[in-house]
Amino acid sequence: MKVIPGTAIDKTKHLPPKLRSIVEKTGPQGMKHPPIHFWTLTMDPEMLPKSRITLLGDAAHCMPSFRGEGGFHALLDALKLGKALARLRTNDTQVIKKVLGDYQDEMIERGSKASAWSSIALDEPWSGANAGPSIVWGLPVVHLPEEKVTL
Repeated sequence: MKVIPGTAIDKTKHLPPKLRSIVEKTGPQGMKHPPIHFWTLTMDPEMLPKSRITLLGDAAHCMPSFRGEGGFHALLDALKLGKALARLRTNDTQVIKKVLGDYQDEMIERGSKASAWSSIALDEPWSGANAGPSIVWGLPVVHLPEEKVTL
C-alpha cells in the first residue's frame, strides 16, 4: 500500500496493527472532507455578566475531547452550581448575583484552563522525531495492559 505523507494512514503507521485497522479499512468514500473542526471556547470572567442567569459545561468552556475532560467539567459545574443554589435562602437579587458570580468566576477559570490544555493536546505531535510523552491530567499517558473481558 502506497502511503501518502500527511494522510491518516501515514499519521497512524507507528501504531500497533489493532489500532490502525479501522483507518486502513476506511476508504476515501468514508472520509469527511473538509475534516471535522474541533471548537474551543475560553472566556474571561468579565465576559459573562453576573446576574440571575449563568452557564455551565460546553456553553461556558467548550473543548475538544482529546483529554476526556469536557464531561467531567460539565458534571463538576452542575455539582458546584447545585451547591451554590442550595445555599440561597433569599429572593434578594443582589445576593443571588453574588452567589452565582462566585460560582461563575471559579467555573470559567477552571474550565478555560481545561479548554486550553485540550487544545494543546489536539496540536501535540503524536509521532515522529519530535514526539514526546503525552500528558493528561498532569500525568504521562501509558498503554493499558491487554485484558480479556467475558460477559
